[in-house]
Amino acid sequence: MSVSPPDSAASSYLSHSRDGRGNGGYYLLGLLVILFTWIIVGSLFAAFIASALTGNVEGSGAADWQRLVIDLFPFALLFLGVLLTVRFVLGRSARTVVTGRPRVSVRRILVGAGVYAGLLAVSSLADALLHPGAYQATFEADRFIPAAIVVLLLIPVQSSAEELLFRGYVVQWTSLATDRPGRTAKPLVRIAVLSGVSGIVFALPHLANPEAQGAQAYAWLVWFFLGAGWAWASILDGRIELAIGAHIANNIFGILIVGYSASVVPTAGIWTTSVLDFPVMIVTSAVLAVAFVLITCRGLRPRSETN
Repeated sequence: MSVSPPDSAASSYLSHSRDGRGNGGYYLLGLLVILFTWIIVGSLFAAFIASALTGNVEGSGAADWQRLVIDLFPFALLFLGVLLTVRFVLGRSARTVVTGRPRVSVRRILVGAGVYAGLLAVSSLADALLHPGAYQATFEADRFIPAAIVVLLLIPVQSSAEELLFRGYVVQWTSLATDRPGRTAKPLVRIAVLSGVSGIVFALPHLANPEAQGAQAYAWLVWFFLGAGWAWASILDGRIELAIGAHIANNIFGILIVGYSASVVPTAGIWTTSVLDFPVMIVTSAVLAVAFVLITCRGLRPRSETN
């Protein structure tokens, strides 16, 4: 699979940050709409799905595939919430939260997914060698097959929804402070600010995950480096398809290939571990972020976007 970068002269999605009603007030209003749709309406939707599948709103007694449906399906509301907010609150094409080009590139999403899946495979093998005995083969066809069907259908929606928010909407909003007409931040400073904000905002909701409990003081760095790395690639590439692909690969890998026994979503993985070595995970996530950018964005230089 080729990972050569596209034409760097093409329009970046950040060049559309001020299009339509692109100012701080409307971005804030839009964020409130998005959060209401995702958290409030999504929670009600999850309770409805749980009741339909299990007979109770908590989803008690749900099979793995049912739990995955309950947890993942509401992200469709986040997906639609971001796109509709960009279209009707910010008043511009929903496509511009993804790319400045005429159409979204499925090929670029596949490149991001393929590269990141390869990096995850290498890092998981290294971790297994570092922690011998921590990984157990847990493949069970009757659990894996229905879970795999749900995951392959819904993880692309869930991961894309988060990328639309954290690498699309949030980065575009933050860019208003770094790309002012007549006063633009230096490219490297701009990348650091946009990637850093995206990484922090991405890490915050993940601190509620079961795997972070009792270790929030440093566990947040794992998600920070993931989010910052994907934002870095998006800024250089001028679109968020690489990040979408990487996020999809990351979540599918973590549920179906190598899972954690106390994960926020049920894992039906081929292998499972109950060991989380956060110092190693922090270093690994930082290395993966840098490697992902170097592989997918080689030849691309940081630039400023003003309009």
